[in-house]
Amino acid sequence: MKKILFIVFLHSFIFVKAQKIELLPPKSFEKKIISVPNPQILDVRTLEEFKNGAIENSLNADFNNQEEFKEYITYLDKSKPIFVYCFSGGRSAEASKILASNGFSTIYNLEGGYKDWLSKKKPVGAENIYKGMTNVDFMNLIKSDLPVLTVFSAKWCPPCKQLAPIINQIEVENKNIKVVKIDVDLEKDLCARLGVDKYPSIVLFKDQKEAWSNVGFIEKSKLIEAISK
Repeated sequence: MKKILFIVFLHSFIFVKAQKIELLPPKSFEKKIISVPNPQILDVRTLEEFKNGAIENSLNADFNNQEEFKEYITYLDKSKPIFVYCFSGGRSAEASKILASNGFSTIYNLEGGYKDWLSKKKPVGAENIYKGMTNVDFMNLIKSDLPVLTVFSAKWCPPCKQLAPIINQIEVENKNIKVVKIDVDLEKDLCARLGVDKYPSIVLFKDQKEAWSNVGFIEKSKLIEAISK
């Protein structure tokens, strides 16, 4: 019995050691980010909070929406460090535990959250003078003798990031289609008019009419199959 308990304790100890969650103040958090090539930065606030300001190059997965959160983290690289934050630190602490239980081995949690990050930073913004596409602009964009694969995505969206290289490969490898990429943050009004509110969204147009669509990540083979029909 003692031997069994010792083995259970040993396995638990090894598991805890393998899962590294480190709470870092803003200055240390920033230094760690800078020291990692192509860092994975995960904002676990709501999308509304995220769009009002975020750490540069962050991805977003709303911790309050557990189904979406657990899906989105599957698109991240468990072998690389991940930097997690929310507004004040509560949600990111809980999110870090879930990341650890899902196999992420190096997790940095921002102490004090985005609130304390802002207090140590002087963020600057510039007014965006781009007004977005009109419906006519969009119809001209998808006007082609070729099928037009239109991808609506966002830089902060993990499944969009996972899909991006697949879309790039298809664009290079298939000269019999036209690929159009729409940044949903730049084209908010257009997306609202088209009813696009889930990302990534993929629409295949033929003669400016929708022939096929998909919401969410899709494997390359299945996407090529849909295009070929």
